[in-house]
Amino acid sequence: MKINISIIMLTFFTLASYGQNGQSFEEASKDSMAMLHKHDSLISIGVDKLKNNDLSTALYYFNIVINKGGCYGGVYYYRGRCKEKLNDLRGAIQDYTFQLKHERSLYLFMRDSTFISNILLARGRSYGQLKQYNNALKDLNEAAKFSPDSPNIKIILYLRGLVKHYLKMENGACDDLSKAGELGMMEAYDLIKEWCN
Repeated sequence: MKINISIIMLTFFTLASYGQNGQSFEEASKDSMAMLHKHDSLISIGVDKLKNNDLSTALYYFNIVINKGGCYGGVYYYRGRCKEKLNDLRGAIQDYTFQLKHERSLYLFMRDSTFISNILLARGRSYGQLKQYNNALKDLNEAAKFSPDSPNIKIILYLRGLVKHYLKMENGACDDLSKAGELGMMEAYDLIKEWCN
């Protein structure tokens, strides 16, 4: 999927710069490819730093790409993950929302519903932490619809069960927690004991 996005972005950047500064299509294509490669490298470094919880360095690399006008490669999603880990939940939601708009515009061409589901899961989790349970439920419902067979479905169902509990939707909460438990989210059974029996 990353290859397809890179091809689309390469075509976009090449066509945008074609003819500028007297460049031929081939020159513009080479420049665009170099820029994409550089952005991919910076995003990769940022993701590695994010995985190692070096959040300030990860933010630095993601911001370089964003400040250069990059919005592909999940850069806003990853910056949102950093912000979420730093408890800047509103900032994380803004980044997730921006990335979601971008991905939905590509979805017609790419059909990559798993990444969209991951963004919705992350935004729903952030809404839940802010106690904006209706927004969280909306995102988690949509995440479940986009990727019902995703490895993250147990997390989606678990979080949706929590949100439904806080919204006093006990039957739905217990159903989601039970499904999450069946899929291996063992923490769900502690909540089922407390809330559902």
